[in-house]
Amino acid sequence: MKKILQIKSKLDKISYNEDEEILNGYLEAALWSSGEEFDGYSISDIDESSINSAREDIKKFLSDLKNAGLLDNLMSEMNPSGVGHDFWLTRNGHGAGFWDRDLGEVNGKDLGDAVTEVCKTFGEKWPYVGDDKKIYIE
Repeated sequence: MKKILQIKSKLDKISYNEDEEILNGYLEAALWSSGEEFDGYSISDIDESSINSAREDIKKFLSDLKNAGLLDNLMSEMNPSGVGHDFWLTRNGHGAGFWDRDLGEVNGKDLGDAVTEVCKTFGEKWPYVGDDKKIYIE
C-alpha cells in the first residue's frame, strides 16, 4: 500500500509537467511519420501557433484520459515521449499506436484500446510546409 501511495503522490506532484516531453514526442512523430517532404526538418522549424495548438491538444488529451480513469495507468506503462509519439500516430490512423502495445488492462478492458478510443475523438492533423519554409500542422 505504501508503494501505491508513493506512486500516486509522485504522479500528483508531477501533475504531468512532462507535457513538454509528450509534446516533443508528438512533434517528432509528426515529422518522421508524414513523409519524405519533412526530411531535414526539426521541431524548431514548426510554426509557433502549430506548437501551441499541439500543446492544447495534448493538455485536453491528458485531461480526457484523467477523467476516464486512464491517465495514471498509461503514465505508469509508458514514458512521456512515447505517449506523445503514440498520440500522434493513433489520432492520425497510422498502423501503430496505443492499441498495439501490451499495456495491460484497466477496468476489465485493454488499456491500449481504451486510450485509442479517447485518442480518436481528436480527429486527424496533417503537417505541411508553408511558403515561408515553416511547418504548419492543421
